[in-house]
Amino acid sequence: MEIDVLVYANSTVNEVYIVEVKSHLRKEGITQLQKMMKNFRYFFPEHSDKQLYGILAAVDMSNELKQKIRALGFYSATIKEAIFLLDVPSDFQEKVY
Repeated sequence: MEIDVLVYANSTVNEVYIVEVKSHLRKEGITQLQKMMKNFRYFFPEHSDKQLYGILAAVDMSNELKQKIRALGFYSATIKEAIFLLDVPSDFQEKVY
């Protein structure tokens, strides 16, 4: 399993985040992250006790795809001029996998 960015914390936080990075996000990128989330615990059993979250980051992302990402419970992020900006609306509800 190839993961662009894997972030995890132990102890009281006990969470893991998979970040999929795209230059131009298409629907296939969302499907790719969904498969990663489904298979993650098989490939990384050492993180089986952690809450798992997904983030889709892209240089170019349509508002339509951003809404779809959020509806699935994934975080969305943009990358511009070497800055990673996590976009979390107040009504967003992340999904724990």
